[in-house]
Amino acid sequence: MTILNFCTLNCRNVIEITGSDAQDFLQGLITNNISTVNPGQAIYAALLTPQGKILFDFFVSQPQPGTYWLECSRQQSADLAKRLTFYKLRADVTIATLSDDHKLTCLWGKGANDLLADRQVGNILGGYGYVDPRTPKAGLRIIAATDVSPDAGNLVDESAYTAHRVELGLADSDQDIGSSQRFVHECNLDMTNGVDFTKGCYVGQEVVSRMHHKQAARKRILPISAPRQLASGTAITANDKSIGEVLTTTGTNALAVLRLDKADAAIAAGDEITIDGTAITLIKPDWANFAFPGENR
Repeated sequence: MTILNFCTLNCRNVIEITGSDAQDFLQGLITNNISTVNPGQAIYAALLTPQGKILFDFFVSQPQPGTYWLECSRQQSADLAKRLTFYKLRADVTIATLSDDHKLTCLWGKGANDLLADRQVGNILGGYGYVDPRTPKAGLRIIAATDVSPDAGNLVDESAYTAHRVELGLADSDQDIGSSQRFVHECNLDMTNGVDFTKGCYVGQEVVSRMHHKQAARKRILPISAPRQLASGTAITANDKSIGEVLTTTGTNALAVLRLDKADAAIAAGDEITIDGTAITLIKPDWANFAFPGENR
């Protein structure tokens, strides 16, 4: 039976962007279209290096007109605020990190998204929340200065949320994506509503556009499973050659970054994809819309 779960993610922080130039400022920097952010919509986006690699990924919402909240990794928040300030120049923009009193609570499972009724964002349970824009199955994300506690919810720890996102194939800023390490397509932002391919220019846009139109993404982060416990950092092999690496682990399930072409070739040849000699299973997430290894065999 599916139940409503919730937990506070202490690994997340919020940066507030205000000022008359806030919208234009963000529009010229991030991968998604800031003009779609309004009282009815939040977005997922990233700030890239000029070479197209992800520096920071985050969620953008608008708790009130003229104010944007960037919900991001707490570990990366100081560097993100510093980088935004670097790009500020003479723009009428104020960049501030909200106090530690503001916390992020995630809710998922039966009825989670119904708490916002017909809206995608809004005031809820004493805070400001939105449906996770990557996939509705991920649930709600609520930023609040007080403890969030739905009446019928089941309080769980952060490991339960980690298992939930791994099952959905959603990469984490700290454990999977990192900073200046991976490309947009590698982290599936093109599949999880993190990129607008029709908006104007932004930092790293040419690389993202080229990879998209040439379908040149050779690696992606995908969920995997095994009959035994998995360990982060372990190599994934096929025919004794490395084709990937384990990232976030939750027991026998994990996220892994994989070379799609090499995984597909191994399956075509009848070779097992293994970790330390143990065969693993590749899992296609619901949101995935690309040639999955072995799919057309």
